[in-house]
Amino acid sequence: MWCALLLAFVLVAQTAPHVQPLPLFDVHSAFWSNLHSYLHALTRASAPLRENRRFIASLAPLIERHGAAIAKPLAASFDAKWPARPIPVDVVYDAGPPGNAHTTSDPAHITIGAGDRRYQDLAALEVVFHEASHVWDMVLMKGVNEAAARLGVRAPRDLWHALLFFNAGVITAAVLAAAGTPDYRLYVDVEGMFDRAYKGWRPAIQKHWPEFLAGRLSRDAAITEILLEITPRLPGIGDQFGPGISRQAFPLKSCTPDDGPLTTAPWTELIPDPCP
Repeated sequence: MWCALLLAFVLVAQTAPHVQPLPLFDVHSAFWSNLHSYLHALTRASAPLRENRRFIASLAPLIERHGAAIAKPLAASFDAKWPARPIPVDVVYDAGPPGNAHTTSDPAHITIGAGDRRYQDLAALEVVFHEASHVWDMVLMKGVNEAAARLGVRAPRDLWHALLFFNAGVITAAVLAAAGTPDYRLYVDVEGMFDRAYKGWRPAIQKHWPEFLAGRLSRDAAITEILLEITPRLPGIGDQFGPGISRQAFPLKSCTPDDGPLTTAPWTELIPDPCP
């Protein structure tokens, strides 16, 4: 009897119409939702492009107006001339760490982040020339290392970079002052870099570097004087720079009317005279 019932069930199952199982999900492409997401993403992606265009529109006329006056003394401060070809500047929204701006030297190529709040308006002008200075940064690296070796002291880390910042900053400030903007503040001061990375170095740099820019002091002498003030004196040296090295090796200019500049530079009138 049980066998007859099982056989009947099998026959009924084979002859019954096949029923499709209910689907668990309805997976498909939602056109209108996708369109909304695409337009939203496109709007977000266009914001950096708008910022880049705004940055270029702000910087270009500043370079047009002040660039030549800054470029000549800046290059001369490294015993160089401005490159014959324009230095390419890639304006991106975010140039990445450490400073949201960087430069390669060979060939010269600058990348700068337009979205950085620090690089706006006149500060952008200074920063782009600071970045251009990296083409010649080995001049300062070598100068600091050689002066430190003469003194027998360890070269302070990043002193060359502090000088690079200050150099571009004071030259930019002097050009802007001559053009009628006397209240420009250097990037290193606005960002408080002499209170952090370059703590304690500003008085010495402020005292001696403008003397170099004005042609009254050689670059090596300025670096040496700065090192003398920011590094510990060696015992027993007295007024010597180091063993066997006297201050006579780097003559300084006193502030007297009869003293003339060590070098002749037609742009030195832009640099404020520290002599009373």
